[in-house]
Amino acid sequence: MSKQRVNITLSNEALETLKQIAEQRGVSLSEVLRQSIGHEKFLSDEIRAGNRVIIESKDSRDRRELVIAQ
Repeated sequence: MSKQRVNITLSNEALETLKQIAEQRGVSLSEVLRQSIGHEKFLSDEIRAGNRVIIESKDSRDRRELVIAQ
C-alpha cells in the first residue's frame, strides 16, 4: 500500500484531542488519524446499510444509539 502526505488544518482543541488520544494509545498522530478514518468508514457503512450502532455500558444498564448524519 503506497502512502501519500496530506496537510490538514485543525483547531487547537482538535489538535490537543488528537495528541491526547495518541499519547493514551502510544501511537503517532498519523496513526490516530488512520484509525479514525477506518472507524468512520465502518460506522458509515453500517448506518448506510440500515443498521443501528448501540453503545452499551459495562454493566449493561445504559444503552445509547450513535446517530451520524449521512
